[in-house]
Parts: sequence; structure tokens; C-alpha cells
Amino acid sequence: MPKQTFFNLPDAKKEHIIHAAVEEFSKAPYQEISINHLIKCMEIPTGSFYQYFEDKRDLYFYILSYYLDCLLEESVREGKHLDILHPDSRAKDTSIFTNTRNATQYYQEIFVDNFNKAPRDLKREWTFDKLIGGKYMALYNYDLFDSPDID
Repeated sequence: MPKQTFFNLPDAKKEHIIHAAVEEFSKAPYQEISINHLIKCMEIPTGSFYQYFEDKRDLYFYILSYYLDCLLEESVREGKHLDILHPDSRAKDTSIFTNTRNATQYYQEIFVDNFNKAPRDLKREWTFDKLIGGKYMALYNYDLFDSPDID
């Protein structure tokens, strides 16, 4: 999560920084993007980057969380949920969130393609820190727990 100094920036500057980061993370997996290149694209001094974010990982997790927030909004608005135990594999992935996928720039590139190429430890850390036990658990369908077959 970005530091408070980032949130205190004027909206236009915050948007410019995030837009630049999103563009870069859409082009390559996490491990192939250097902080120096990100900072150059953001057009900010190196010291400012570290006043806004702990590190590249912090920025990356913030961007991934933005995409999940969009999925969560669509889930609540339209009653869509992921069902990891459903026999239809389509119910297990985010393809049911068509509005988010179509309306969110670089969704496929960042949240699917390049995330899948990221280092396993990074994916595991983000998944456990952000998904399990977090607000994003609302994306999942828990109807199976209401089944009479569960003892």
C-alpha cells in the first residue's frame, strides 16, 4: 500500500504515476521491470518514489489490488462470484467478470498474462496477503457450505 505522501499528492500527479506504472507492468512481467525505468517513465526523482512507495513490490501490489477492486465492484453490483469447486471451469476464473475485463485498461496483460509469469514467491505473497482473509474473499461463492452433504 502506498505511503500517505502518495495519497497527499494532487490527483493529476497520482494518476500520472499510476498510469505510467500500469503501462510498464503491462509490457513485461514484474521481474523484468527495473525501478529506474519505472521512475523515468513516472517522471519523478528517485527519492520521491521511495517517499510514495516502499519498493517496486509495494507499487505492483497496489496496482494488482486496483484490478481486484474492480472485480469486487462488479461482483457486488451484478452478483457474480467465483466458484472454485464448480464443475464448469468458467466459474472458477475471472472470465465471468466481462465488464471489468473489457473496461479496465491492460487487465489481461497485467492481471493475467504478466502476473502468471511473475516469480512464484511474489504471486504467493500477494495471494495470501491480499486475497486470503482480505475483503476480496467476497468474490467467491460459499454455497457449498450450505449443502446438506457437508457434515
